[in-house]
Amino acid sequence: MVRTLRNNPLILLAAVAAAPMLVLAGARAGLERGGPDIRVPILVYHRFGPVVADSMTVTTPVFEAHMQYLKDSGYSVIPLRQLVDHLLGTAPAPSPRSVVITVDDGHRSVYSDMLPLVLRYRLPVTVFIYPSAISRADYALTWEELREMQRTGLFEIQSHSHWHPNFKQEKKHLNPREYEEFVTAQLTRSRDKLQAELGGAIDMLAWPFGIYDDQLIGLAVKARYIAAVTLERRAASTRDNIMALPRFLITNEVRGKAFERLLSTAGGSSGARVPSSTERVQTLRADACDKQPCDTWRGRRIGADWPPRSCLLSSSRRPRRQRTRDALSTPRRTKG
Repeated sequence: MVRTLRNNPLILLAAVAAAPMLVLAGARAGLERGGPDIRVPILVYHRFGPVVADSMTVTTPVFEAHMQYLKDSGYSVIPLRQLVDHLLGTAPAPSPRSVVITVDDGHRSVYSDMLPLVLRYRLPVTVFIYPSAISRADYALTWEELREMQRTGLFEIQSHSHWHPNFKQEKKHLNPREYEEFVTAQLTRSRDKLQAELGGAIDMLAWPFGIYDDQLIGLAVKARYIAAVTLERRAASTRDNIMALPRFLITNEVRGKAFERLLSTAGGSSGARVPSSTERVQTLRADACDKQPCDTWRGRRIGADWPPRSCLLSSSRRPRRQRTRDALSTPRRTKG
């Protein structure tokens, strides 16, 4: 078979072209294999600190209490990679009381506050970052910090797109061809930068703001991603689309009994308030905006390959040609 492919370029070309669609078909269909359905809660954190600075902050003592509860209650914290391998049919099912820990964005507190506790409890974590801010934004991790985290053997670094755009908003401002080019650039630039800086396989994606649809999934598969995660609040199972695995967004209010209920119900409501999508967007703006129309968001300024258009409050009022050029071109790096 291999010799036939090598000797017939047309067959080889057809096979390469069909591969993404075969993966996509499997993703859409889920993983309908025999055996019992598994249910694994995937937790997602964003940032940590001594006090609640915004709706996405979990105080460091609360995070430590979460880790202690997992240990005392007999939960097995497994790498996201292990769960994905099982869903792909290449690894056995995880134990019944398994939990996955992820963290999005690459905030500096992941190094200063989370890392020491991860080392103490020896728990695997998958970090989804957008590379445009790394070593450039004052709130973000540096590449050397990420390499140090990797060397512990407990952290896996994966993609959160290049600069965390709101794909739903971008689609309103671009024609179909421009939008597809924009999404593809976001996914491939992130993958390529992470591989160049950190090495390893970059093949898992956290959808920015949890936004996804069939078109985005198809583009992610073409960009060689094998799994992706969202912000839908339920446990992941073999019935889920592997390109849209659900996660529980953890806030500081998910503590004590609320955290226990979340894990015990594995998909039920924890009873704690979850930030709205508007609050999540505003929190990102507060952290990431450059000196642009939204510079009133806490006056924060960075010198980076930034900002995302979701940060530009007045972008919808600019001429369409200007909006298109901004979306497709490389953002200018600013001083300061």
